[in-house]
Order: sequence, then C-alpha cells, then structure tokens
Amino acid sequence: LEVRVLNVTLAVVEFNYLEMSAYAKQLAEDYRGLTFDEETVKEGKKTVAELKKIQKSVNDFKIKTKKELTESVSLFEAQCKDIIAEFDEPINFISAQMDKFEAERIRVKTLKIESLISQCYEQAEIEPKFQKIEIKPDWLNITKKEKELVEEITYQLKECANNQNTYYSNCELVETHIKLANSEYSLGVGLDVQQFVNMLDYKTIAEVKESIESQAKRQQQSELDYKAKVEVQATT
Repeated sequence: LEVRVLNVTLAVVEFNYLEMSAYAKQLAEDYRGLTFDEETVKEGKKTVAELKKIQKSVNDFKIKTKKELTESVSLFEAQCKDIIAEFDEPINFISAQMDKFEAERIRVKTLKIESLISQCYEQAEIEPKFQKIEIKPDWLNITKKEKELVEEITYQLKECANNQNTYYSNCELVETHIKLANSEYSLGVGLDVQQFVNMLDYKTIAEVKESIESQAKRQQQSELDYKAKVEVQATT
C-alpha cells in the first residue's frame, strides 16, 4: 500500500486582468506630472481616496480568491497529517520494544565481555592495580565476534602486563637505590622503602630517585646536627 494521487484539479482563475491592468496604467499616465494648488487640493484628496478604494478592492479580491483556492490544499495537508499521526502509536510501541530488547542485548554482551576480560587477567596473572582494559563501544555491536574480542582484549592485555612488569622492575630499582643511599650517607635509620615505592603511582622512576637522594641528604644532615648537639651538651 502506498499513497497515490487519485485526482488533481489545478487552480486556474480567470478574471478581467487585462482590463484592470490597462485601467491602472492609464490612471498612472493621466496623473503623471499633475500638480495641485489650493483650489484643487480638495479634489486631489477625493481622487486619492477613490484610487485607494479601487486598489483595496483588488487586494481584497486577491486575498479572498487565494483563500478559496487554498482550502483544498489545507484539507489535503490536514488529511495527510491525520494519516501520519495514525502511524505514531505502532511506531512508538514497536520502537520501545526494540529499545528494550537492544538494552538487554547490550547488558548481556557487556557481562560476557567483562567475563572474557576477567579470564584474560587471570590467565596473565594481572593484579587488580594494573587491570586497565576498557570496553570499546564497537565491542558491543551485534556483528562483533568473540574471536575479534579476544584479539583486541589480548592487545590491551599486553600493555597491562608491560605496566605491571615495569612497576615491579622499578620497585627493585627503588629498593636498590635506597640501599645505596643508606650506605653512601651512612644513615642510622635507613630510608623507608615502601614510602618511595608508593611514589611510583604518580612519579617516574627518575623523579623517585631524585626524591631518595634529596631525603637521604636531608636525613644525613639531620643526624649530623643531632650528633653535634649531643657532643656540645656532653662537654658542658
């Protein structure tokens, strides 16, 4: 079923256009260059009023006739709108069902993807701290196959593994650097390893090393000052 035209009657209006047009042009010609004085001004005002009356009658004729001609168009538009409105209810009802179905499909697929990611984390022994895989929007597409998902998850998993390995390598470097600092500066109470390991969460290894060096120097100076103070007190 499709909407189709059964009959169209084109609007054609025949009126005394030539007669009215010629009359208007003749009036324009007759009054062109005409001047008025005190004696004829009254007559001029009367003439203007008559001309405006004729002009208004033409405009009124145009408005009235156009309204009559467009009544069928207005009816046509109203009928089409009525038909269009009738489709709203089934469209909205079906769309709501489809939206509900799609939301459930996405929920189920999201759970499935999260399960796949968890399995990959477990197999690769990735600790929670380094589990940074993000579900991409296209992973939820109905056409996205599990094989493709595993491939893309595995790609991100490598970055997680690299971050984890780098972190623990840096932890070893921090521990080694602290041992060297404790030894170099002969610190009585050694620097706390965990304090500087925690810095790896927001600093680079180079920045952490600078912090270790700086704190070791401060602590050494503090211990030297304390010893000097004790020695002064012992001699007094």
